[in-house]
Parts: sequence; C-alpha cells; structure tokens
Amino acid sequence: MASKELLTGMLKLFCQTLKGKQFSPELLEGFYQALRIYSDKQVKDAGYKCLDSMDRVPTPFDVIQRMEKGEDETSRFRLETHKCTECGAVKLCIEEPINCGVWQCRPCYTGLSDQEIAEKFRRLANISFRPPQDPKDETEQFNELAHQAREITKGDYER
Repeated sequence: MASKELLTGMLKLFCQTLKGKQFSPELLEGFYQALRIYSDKQVKDAGYKCLDSMDRVPTPFDVIQRMEKGEDETSRFRLETHKCTECGAVKLCIEEPINCGVWQCRPCYTGLSDQEIAEKFRRLANISFRPPQDPKDETEQFNELAHQAREITKGDYER
C-alpha cells in the first residue's frame, strides 16, 4: 500500500521541479486515493519515470499508466494536450519521438486541415460493406474495400 509519506515526498519533488501545480493537502489526498492500492516500490518507480519524461506535474493517471503498461525507450510517441510548436494551438498533440520536445497538433503533423481530415474519415465511413452472395466473393470484396481505404488515406502520416 502506497504510504502518504512517500506520496508527500514525491509530490513535493514534482511541484518543485515540474510546472503546473503547487503542493497542497488536497493534491496529496487525490494522489493517495488513486494510488493507495499500489506498493511503495511501484509508485516510486513510476514516479521516477514521470519525473524523467514529463515537463509538468503528472496526474495520478500518468503515474498509474507508467506502472501498468510502462513507458520506456521502445515507446515511439505520446499524445497529450499541449501547445503545438508549429502553430501555437493548445490541443491534443503528438510528440514523436518521445522527449524530443517537438509537439505537433494533427493538422501540423499530417499536413492536412481539420476539414480535410474529417472528409477522409467521412469517405472511409461511407465505404459500404455488403455481405457477399457467394462466399468465394468475400475475399475479393474485402480486398476491394482495403484498396479503397488505402487510396483514401494515401499520403497520410508519411514522414
């Protein structure tokens, strides 16, 4: 069980070294309620991962995420609400590779406007799947749908 003493020290370190929050009893209680089922070692290890990889005070979810699935050098990207380094918009951005310090919103990352992205998704959604009359036609129909989807998304996310 994660102790309040460990969480107090961890949160004070986060608040002193990372931006975003000031230490408070309410912050401590929120972390305690979320993390009390984990061991001190799990919380401490995940806390160090957060300290190494984040530029803001993590949420309890950030800590839990690093305990449950881990975040290591094999992770290629991460998504967070952040300020895009290209256009300055504050929205969901991708950092690829992790810790490179470059955050891009979807339009900057893909080179497509929000409207163009929405249109591609509409076109993908409109590809209808009709059950084949003859089971032999199923593979051919699937291949045709896959081809249509590839054509619609051609060029997306290429770097």
